Amino acid sequence: MTIREAFEQSLADYVEVKVSFVDHPALVVPPEVRPAPHRMEIVSVGDGVMDTQRVHKTQTFGYGLCMAKPIEDLVIDDAGIHATLSFGGLGWHKTFVPWEAVLGLRCEGQRPKARSHN
Repeated sequence: MTIREAFEQSLADYVEVKVSFVDHPALVVPPEVRPAPHRMEIVSVGDGVMDTQRVHKTQTFGYGLCMAKPIEDLVIDDAGIHATLSFGGLGWHKTFVPWEAVLGLRCEGQRPKARSHN
């Protein structure tokens, strides 16, 4: 299952899907919520040996089909997730999160299954 397929299935099953992502050249978000670019940090790997590792700062956006403020223009395509989102209730911003930037999904509030009428 691809990350896109997992996201689409999660939207059907949960009230909100949190998407964690890192900075990416194609990312479109307001500057105040953009994750910082990765940086290199020196880490100790034991016996006095030092190495570097890449450290990524992440950001998380919430998406859902039944949220209090509906996302009316949510588009999921091969490139990523397109949506107009509000940050802290301070206006609306067009956003785009490419699949290459997504690190993971966290689902919240399982949606009730539709009952069959016999």
